[in-house]
Amino acid sequence: MGANLACRPKKVSRVSRLSPFALLLVVFVITQLSHPVVSTPAGARAVRPPPSVQAIATDPENTLAVYVGTLKQGILKSDDGGRRWHALGFARRPVSGITVDPRNSRTVYAADGRLFRSADGGSTWHELRSPNPRIGVAAVAVDPTRSDTLYAATGTGCTACDVSGLFKSTDDGRNWRASLAFLEAGASAVVVDPRNPERVYANLGRYTDLSVSIDGGVRWKDLRPPPNQHIETLAIDPANTQTLYAGTGDGVFKSADRGLTWRPASAGLPKRRDVNALATDAQHPGVIYASVGWDHHDVFRSTNAGRNWKRLNWSLR
Repeated sequence: MGANLACRPKKVSRVSRLSPFALLLVVFVITQLSHPVVSTPAGARAVRPPPSVQAIATDPENTLAVYVGTLKQGILKSDDGGRRWHALGFARRPVSGITVDPRNSRTVYAADGRLFRSADGGSTWHELRSPNPRIGVAAVAVDPTRSDTLYAATGTGCTACDVSGLFKSTDDGRNWRASLAFLEAGASAVVVDPRNPERVYANLGRYTDLSVSIDGGVRWKDLRPPPNQHIETLAIDPANTQTLYAGTGDGVFKSADRGLTWRPASAGLPKRRDVNALATDAQHPGVIYASVGWDHHDVFRSTNAGRNWKRLNWSLR
């Protein structure tokens, strides 16, 4: 029986009859199908696999400029509304926060545990002094009227920190003071009212979870977060600053009264909808971006102030 098998003509598969070039082409096509690119137009930079987004920022002066911080692929920037992307460094480092200076869109801040600033739209970066070298920076906000005034949320997930929470600098990040700080209670989000820079919102880990200051961070008042939710990120409607958005482990919540009451705003988001980043568009009221997912976070957009959402698949506009 073995001899008969040995004498049979060898069956040649279709794959083995392919030329080396054709084989390479097949491998390329399979790779494209299993790892889709970030953008598809000619000349676009391919990023495989699509990044898991941890932070989103829009340019207040250029509606087509968008930054995303990712889990493993650093910072990506699009200058054409998401059709093409290029890397801005921080490769293989999780970037949890990105902020563009409201008064100068060339100035961009990024947080990956440390705090960095770019003065040229992200081409080069300079590390700033940390509020506390023993704890990491998760997010940063800039005063809309004074570019030298910064807020840094620090210490997320830290169970052995000395002092963490929210810190403030009034000299471009050279010196910091504790603004909203506790032991073992990191902050992950901070936003400043674009029309009233004295009003600042921040979350604070395991304690009050959501607080507001109306005097630039000197005194704070507790607010009630969405029921049974831990806030991961915050955003303010630039056209109507009474409206807040909160990203939680169960989607987006919206407040129309500066955080006093909340309602769900997650129609169109997936069931496993941990929201770890939000960003509003300063030039288009009602447009909001959200990073949503579980193990992998995709970008969604709402064009009607959170009433419903649509997955963007890296075509941000």
